[in-house]
Amino acid sequence: MKKIKNITLISLVTATICILAPISIPIGPVPITMATLVIMFVATLFEEKILVTSVFLYIFLGMIGLPVFSNMQGGFFVILSPTGGFIIGYTVFSVIIAKLYSRNNKLYKNFLALFIANIVLYIIGTVYYSIITSNSIYYAFVVCVLPFILVDMLKIIIVLAISDKIYYLIAGIIS
Repeated sequence: MKKIKNITLISLVTATICILAPISIPIGPVPITMATLVIMFVATLFEEKILVTSVFLYIFLGMIGLPVFSNMQGGFFVILSPTGGFIIGYTVFSVIIAKLYSRNNKLYKNFLALFIANIVLYIIGTVYYSIITSNSIYYAFVVCVLPFILVDMLKIIIVLAISDKIYYLIAGIIS
């Protein structure tokens, strides 16, 4: 019964990421996406195995061509694009949150968990962008990080404000 429950949760979580992650606002070479917000929520709601499997499935589905990446893109070429480092980084991003976030933590510790995960995602995405585009790290930082700091802080605040409420709402349903 536990296997069926896990398969069902992985399917639902993967579907949620696939539906919401493509929503994006193009602001330059790197768009603002819902992907990080959705993955942060999922990371705070489900155990690591469910989360990591779902993120890998999301990336796999995108790589085989389903339009689940920003701007409804899909295909292996997206991973090879300048923003592909962020997609690859979602795996590390989700694991960091799963390892550091806990409902038993004080608020500032959970903030730090989400903040650190975002910093690591920025590093992976920025370095990848710099390599793929042959631009300097400084330029990549200006394009890949600076425009997103305030938006990502807002995403963290949203997750912290409602993830526990959502967890307790769905806990009765999935237990």
